[in-house]
Amino acid sequence: PTMAGEIPHYIIRPMKREEIPDVLQLWRETGLAEGTYSLDTWFAHDPDGFYVAVTDDGKFYLKNICDNFD
Repeated sequence: PTMAGEIPHYIIRPMKREEIPDVLQLWRETGLAEGTYSLDTWFAHDPDGFYVAVTDDGKFYLKNICDNFD
């Protein structure tokens, strides 16, 4: 466990398709809205453009969606 305000150790890695529901849930919790179809479509177009941050115990620390519009 970490103390309040401490940032846990984490790694950033490519997101897996099966993690899309978790990303959508985080978005809902933060007030952002995106449909499963839309995110799934973007992931199919650019699977290397989506990342998650995972703590040492395998939990998501944060999720960040980065997509390329090239």
